[in-house]
Amino acid sequence: MRDPLMQTHYLTTYLMTMEAALGRLEEARRREIVAEIGGHLEDNARWLMLRGLSEEASMEKAMEALGDPAEVGRELKQVHGGATRRDAWLAALPAVLLGLSITVSLLLRAPLSRLVIGGPTRVRYGPGINTGGMVVGIGVLLLAVLTLVAGSVVSVVRRLPLWGYTWAGAAVMAILCALIAVADDSPYLVSPVIDVLIVIVLLLMMGAALGAAGWRGPLLGGLAGLSTTMILSLVVVSWASAAPFSRLDIALLAGPLGLLYGGLLYGFVTGPPARRAALLAVGGLLCLGTMWGVEYSVFWQWRLSQGQTGQIWTLLAVGAALLTFGPVVGFVAQTLRPRVA
Repeated sequence: MRDPLMQTHYLTTYLMTMEAALGRLEEARRREIVAEIGGHLEDNARWLMLRGLSEEASMEKAMEALGDPAEVGRELKQVHGGATRRDAWLAALPAVLLGLSITVSLLLRAPLSRLVIGGPTRVRYGPGINTGGMVVGIGVLLLAVLTLVAGSVVSVVRRLPLWGYTWAGAAVMAILCALIAVADDSPYLVSPVIDVLIVIVLLLMMGAALGAAGWRGPLLGGLAGLSTTMILSLVVVSWASAAPFSRLDIALLAGPLGLLYGGLLYGFVTGPPARRAALLAVGGLLCLGTMWGVEYSVFWQWRLSQGQTGQIWTLLAVGAALLTFGPVVGFVAQTLRPRVA
């Protein structure tokens, strides 16, 4: 039972604004959320009153610490599954876009008539021999990466809506993998020190995005981690086409895999909590299994000859960390939020 003394005009207005921002959540769930937040505000206000503040000042201080009611309502709507179909489609789009762009780029380099199944597809380049296809294919990939970057910028400007975390994570991961691919053919990209700094900055950006998503709730933490790991696995699949391996038959699977990933993300965003947990596990295992399969079937013998067998475990560890970091932060935040709300 709420303390009538705490039912100030400011509290009523705050909770009404927050409830309006909860949008299309079912009425019973909205009332439950509003009651919970109201209780947290009253508890914090009582604690502030014990420190000497007046009743009205303590409630205003508690509401100020929690934040703008409309923004709090929008965040809680996302945390508790109030996503629209538009949110789901936008969240699924980066994986589909990157996967299809990889496949289209490879088909421009080597038509299906030249494709070898189960072995290397040798493609020769020279004057009048597939040069145009190679240039256009690179342009397709570049356009996809630029689209991901532009989408992530838009999402940041809009204060990272639910779908924004998939775009931000995809953009950072795509840029990081592109830099690794470029540097692979030379001793370093700029200089050893600058290369390390670039990687550190990108990893910090990735960690910040996953941490911010998780802090807003396990749903967003899981979505950000799953989508980012999916992008990493698509990039690993595309690496199978690199010389001297030239396994275009494997790399072409990026398109169908991107469509599958998009479907999983759509189901994750629109589903109830039980479905999200199942899809997080299934999607995560699919990503890790895909990376392991490509590494083992394409690169393993070469890595043995180069003494680089530890890289496959490093890659899987990175994928597992991306999958779990956001949800772990989300559950920790969920535990701590009543204490700091």
